[in-house]
Amino acid sequence: MRSLLAQPPRAFAAPFAVGALAVAVFGVWAARDAGFGPTSLYPGALFVLALAVVAVLAYGRVSVSRPALVAILFLGAYAAWCGLSIAWASDQGIAWDGANRTFVYFLVYALFAALPWRRESIPFLLCGFSIVVLAIGIVDLARAAGDPTSFFVKGRFSAPAGYPNAACALYLLAFWPLAYVAGRRELPAVLRGTLLAGATALAELALVPQSRGSLFAVPVAV
Repeated sequence: MRSLLAQPPRAFAAPFAVGALAVAVFGVWAARDAGFGPTSLYPGALFVLALAVVAVLAYGRVSVSRPALVAILFLGAYAAWCGLSIAWASDQGIAWDGANRTFVYFLVYALFAALPWRRESIPFLLCGFSIVVLAIGIVDLARAAGDPTSFFVKGRFSAPAGYPNAACALYLLAFWPLAYVAGRRELPAVLRGTLLAGATALAELALVPQSRGSLFAVPVAV
């Protein structure tokens, strides 16, 4: 983290560009119903697949730790099993959609687990995603003042995911990177305070959906 300030260009060295483009896709997904709709999920998935192909061509054989390799293989096997389940599913359309989503999760995980990241790049990518989600949440909350019915479900804030529990999960997902980086003493106090303010705003946005499921999920995540 110290080199994050001492040598900022190092943080933007390869494969930062691949990660930044992938995070940009995540930001688009977050803004468009959290990527739930196929018209946003599938184009983004194809783009991430193209990034994976580029990464393979650019870096060739990448050294992956044994725990990461085991995780990739197990998640890949689960994605394959979800694909096979289409054959005996009572609703093959839903099974097909679920298998595709699982493959996207596998693809994203494998891409980020296998690339030779520089340690300095990770805070930029994670905080960048968090800031994008924060901006989306603030804009949607402001827009809700003019048309609450489009952003609330039975009095619970549902944007941008369209479902209160999913919206809460998205804001909490973005909360952790900012809270962690804000706690690092290597950063200037002004920057730490700014990041902590962003993390606080995300936590407050997570409260507006009134997600009962978060009462059980958040302690487990912590």
